[in-house]
Amino acid sequence: MKRGPALPNITPRMMEVLAKWETCQLKSYLDNDGTWHVGYGHGNANSFPPFVDEFTVLKDEAEAMAILVGELNKFYVPQLDALFKKIGFTPPNDHYYCGFLDAGYNRGMGRIRDSAAYDWLKKPAEKYFMKWAAQALVFSHVEGFTPLDVAQDKKTGIERVHLGLTLRRIDDASMCLTKL
Repeated sequence: MKRGPALPNITPRMMEVLAKWETCQLKSYLDNDGTWHVGYGHGNANSFPPFVDEFTVLKDEAEAMAILVGELNKFYVPQLDALFKKIGFTPPNDHYYCGFLDAGYNRGMGRIRDSAAYDWLKKPAEKYFMKWAAQALVFSHVEGFTPLDVAQDKKTGIERVHLGLTLRRIDDASMCLTKL
C-alpha cells in the first residue's frame, strides 16, 4: 500500500469520524490521562510539533488539520503498515485500512496489536475473517469488550468500558465493512 505525504488512501469518511470523536479544540486542554492536547487530540507522545502545554493555542482549524495529517503520515500510517506487514495482511480497501487507522490513532497501535481484531487478521483461512475482524474492533466473543473500549476511570482509577470508546469502535468497524 503506497502512501505519500498527502495520505491519498485516507478516506473522507475516516477524517469525518476522527473529527467527530476528537473535536477540534484550538486552546490546549487536559486529556483524560492528565496530559496536554490541542487540535484533534494532538499531544506530546510522538514528539511531533508543536509541543503542547497549558499555553498552546492554534490559529484555526486548518492548522489543527495540518498537524493531524502530519502526525498520521509520520507516525500512525507507518506503524499500521508495519503491523499489517508483520502478519502478511493487505486490507481489502481503504475503508478497512482507515477503520484500523482511526482506532490506532485513538487508542495507540500497541492496543491494535493486542486486540482481538488483530488476532482475527492472522487467520486468513477463516471464512468471513474480515467481517469478524471488523466486529472484533468492538467486541470479542471470547474476551468480552476489547482493550480498545476500556479506559481508566479518573475518579476511581478502575479500568472500565467507556461508552464513547465503544461507540467510536462501532464507527470504525462500520467503516471497515464499507465497500468502495
